[in-house]
Parts: sequence; structure tokens; C-alpha cells
Amino acid sequence: MFDKKKNATQFVYRHLKLLENQGVIKTLATNNQKAIVFCWSTQPEGVNPDQKLLQTHSNIDQGIINKLQEKIRLYKAEMLTNVGETEAYSEWVTEMPELAD
Repeated sequence: MFDKKKNATQFVYRHLKLLENQGVIKTLATNNQKAIVFCWSTQPEGVNPDQKLLQTHSNIDQGIINKLQEKIRLYKAEMLTNVGETEAYSEWVTEMPELAD
């Protein structure tokens, strides 16, 4: 999926920051600034961390679904264009068989 370690690191970091913004995890302050340490945030009573995580996955999945639907629309338009061109070429060959290779 990732051709470079940097790309994988950026992907993971983006998702960790997303979880942090949604309050699922938090960043711990460390003396060593080379590493960022994340931990589960404290949840109030009655809030199930699994439910919050599922909601987060749902939001992420919705973004992926939207991108896939856009690609499907694009590919469908291209496919219909190609089908239309193929039908037009077939009609031309039927009308003018001498031009067919």
C-alpha cells in the first residue's frame, strides 16, 4: 500500500491527529521531543470508548465512501462515452463497410 516509510508514517499520524481532535486519544507531554506519545483520553462515566471509536470509524468510512462514489461516477461517465463511441463506429462500419479495416 505504501511505497515509502514516510508515506506510511504520515498516514498514521493524520489518523492519530484525527482521533485526538475527536477526543478519543490525547497527546502526552514528554521531555524527549523526538517522539509523540498518545494515550486513551479519559472518558466521562457512561461514555463507552468503543462507541466513540465506532463513530470515528463511521466518519472516516463516510469520507472513503464519498471518494469511491465520485470515482464511480467518473468511470461510469467514461464508460458510457466509450460505449457511445463504439456504437457510432459500428453504425459507420455498417453504413460504409469499405472504410472498415
